[in-house]
Amino acid sequence: MANETTVHGLKELHDLLQQLPVRIERNIMRGAIRAGANVFRDAARLAVPVDDGVLKRSIKTGSSKVTKGNVTVNVGTDLYYARMVEFGTASYYTGNGRSVRQPYKIPKISKTGQRNKRALKFGNVIVNSVTHPGIRPQPFMRKAFDGSSNAVIQKFAEYVAQRIDKEIKKL
Repeated sequence: MANETTVHGLKELHDLLQQLPVRIERNIMRGAIRAGANVFRDAARLAVPVDDGVLKRSIKTGSSKVTKGNVTVNVGTDLYYARMVEFGTASYYTGNGRSVRQPYKIPKISKTGQRNKRALKFGNVIVNSVTHPGIRPQPFMRKAFDGSSNAVIQKFAEYVAQRIDKEIKKL
């Protein structure tokens, strides 16, 4: 199910911004994009599953960039396991071998009578394979994006309206 959002008044906004100096236009758009991104960031923090809060605290709004008239800002995290939480992982096998989706038996003891280095040791127990069920997906970024898009657009519009009034009064 896709969320649809209709935005009215973009032509009028564009025409109004064309009347302002480029520097002011860029600053207004940078601030507006950042204000909307902060709403998205807050929604992602609310949607993230919490064990110890590290992932939640790591979700940040990056700095805005202007490239060829486009203003962009990134919202996300740099934690390596964030993708695993968002998308989950498939079940997997931790041993070596030529098997596909099933354990390939690794001898616990090598031909020399020593523990086989490919076998896994947990405490005093040596096992020759472990099959992990994987991790179920717990989407938090997608949930935040789907649930907050209207609020992001609303915050963007409020910021633009407020800043344009300020800039016009300065002129």
